[in-house]
Amino acid sequence: MSNKHQDSLWKHVPSIAIPQFVFRDGSLQLTPSELAVYVCICNLAERPRSNGEFSISVDELSTLTGYERRQVERALAGLCEKKFIGTMEEDVRDDKGHFAPAPRTVTSPNLDGASISEAPHADRRENSSLRSLLFSTRESYFSAPENIVEILANLKGTPLGV
Repeated sequence: MSNKHQDSLWKHVPSIAIPQFVFRDGSLQLTPSELAVYVCICNLAERPRSNGEFSISVDELSTLTGYERRQVERALAGLCEKKFIGTMEEDVRDDKGHFAPAPRTVTSPNLDGASISEAPHADRRENSSLRSLLFSTRESYFSAPENIVEILANLKGTPLGV
């Protein structure tokens, strides 16, 4: 197969950008549940015109990742604590005391938890995708096939980390 055909083969595989700061000193910085939730978040933030912002309920994340509601809530709290995501408003709870889908944004621990869309050198075009924001802020990222989100509920622990 010539290079021309190899390039066109991979050019059309839909992918999502995953910031490289999920690794530090060669080690994954997230628990398996945090990684699963973060992959879903990156998929949402990768949508055109998202500007690094997303909104999704804990129940939806639970369905996508295959983790129980409490584990997803702990994963979201861990991602906030590690400065991978931030809230744009105070967390809102419904009448059962569960978190409602509050608007959130992808942040960077390299920027001390600042929103990627508000970082210096950020893409100033209105409504950029996560990949554009990462590129413009000089944050390294790698691409993962978009269909990983579809099979996420079947991947847990070590298989997801690979």
